[in-house]
Amino acid sequence: MNLKVKNYGDTRRKRRRQDDGFSIRTTLYLAFVLSPVCLLFAAAVAHIWMAAKTERLGEKGEKIRREMGSLDLETTNNRIKLENYKRSSFIFGQIERFDLKLGYPRPGQIVKISSPKPGSRMAKGDKKAPGSKVEITSRQ
Repeated sequence: MNLKVKNYGDTRRKRRRQDDGFSIRTTLYLAFVLSPVCLLFAAAVAHIWMAAKTERLGEKGEKIRREMGSLDLETTNNRIKLENYKRSSFIFGQIERFDLKLGYPRPGQIVKISSPKPGSRMAKGDKKAPGSKVEITSRQ
């Protein structure tokens, strides 16, 4: 907007600067009023996001705790089953159940042999373990 201002002392035309709508006062108002509002909005969004994330992590932790509890119970049950399967009464009961016609071993029939250490000659394929009285032979 161009305005002509009549100046009695000067015959030259004075032009007034066109106002674009923003002044220093408006800029300062926006800076000091809107920036805290924006910061509060950002803080509220961050709080909501972190609360949701915390809730999801809590649910995930509870799920893992429940799974661990069920796995612990399953492990305990499997150990009890294993102990039951190792008992001689169970083994001989299964022998009778399947009619395998096996009896109790006679004295001297079972001989315990110590297993060779890893890297010894026996482990590498020799027929006799060092310090052993038992020789392994193959039937032909």
